[in-house]
Amino acid sequence: ALSSLKSRFEQFQVYEENFGFLFDLKKLSSTNKECLKTYCVNLEDFLKHDELSDIDGRDLFLELNVLKEVLPEGIKRPIEVLNYLKTMDGCFPNAWIVYRILLTTCYSGL
Repeated sequence: ALSSLKSRFEQFQVYEENFGFLFDLKKLSSTNKECLKTYCVNLEDFLKHDELSDIDGRDLFLELNVLKEVLPEGIKRPIEVLNYLKTMDGCFPNAWIVYRILLTTCYSGL
């Protein structure tokens, strides 16, 4: 049981390092542009398999800069962001992908 808990804790640390800026919407809103760009590029690298990636980190950076300005004020949780993105009909393709990955990973318990 202790080994399982330790493993899960380590997985959550990796998860927080790579996706944490998306999970906490206050952090996303207050992150300066240089840090946000770094987070996005690092997330692209984290999601790479061989040389293929599901997202483009620089495009994600641009999308998130717009998204954090247009998100309705009542949206507080990542699932609400994903639902909002669904209504935007493909306007934020990289954000759509990363929020689906974030929530799939989060709810599957890693």
